[in-house]
Amino acid sequence: MKTTDVDRVLVDVDGTVCRNLPRVCEFVAREYGVDISPAEITEWRYEFERIDTRIDEVIARLMTDHARWFLSGLEPVAGARRGLEALADAGYERWVVTHRPAHTHRLTRQWLDSHDIGYDHFVNDVPANKAEVPGDALVDDYHRNVHDAVEAGIIGVLFERPYSEPVEHPRAVGVSTWSGVLDTLGVDC
Repeated sequence: MKTTDVDRVLVDVDGTVCRNLPRVCEFVAREYGVDISPAEITEWRYEFERIDTRIDEVIARLMTDHARWFLSGLEPVAGARRGLEALADAGYERWVVTHRPAHTHRLTRQWLDSHDIGYDHFVNDVPANKAEVPGDALVDDYHRNVHDAVEAGIIGVLFERPYSEPVEHPRAVGVSTWSGVLDTLGVDC
């Protein structure tokens, strides 16, 4: 049973539902010979100095040139499937809002289905500001998206990652697990 006034929860994919950084690190090691762990990526625009490229550029290349390999090999974040199921059981709508390129949406939906990760709606055209999508709460690992959400009056749930920066706002809550998401939204597990 939900205990908040939230009806629709907007949920990001990368870093919240799936673990994309291990796959990025695998690619960087294979393609460039650079061994790095996900925990070492401590900035949103982390630069791999030895190969003079940033993580966003690597991810863009993966999405363009190796989308099937990259996206099909991702592992779910611990508790994501059960967390989204608990939200549904409590009466919340779950909308997937990802900034992944449109040509990857079919693969993303296939990945969600193959991992039995439920959702009610997949937003195909997510604006740069996710807070423009109608919702009551946003679960995301990118601090700027959470900042935009709380500025728009939406509850922002920030999945704290080494690259995330805290969002200081009364409607922003930092969590490290899906249990934390459920606690924030008042869902009894």
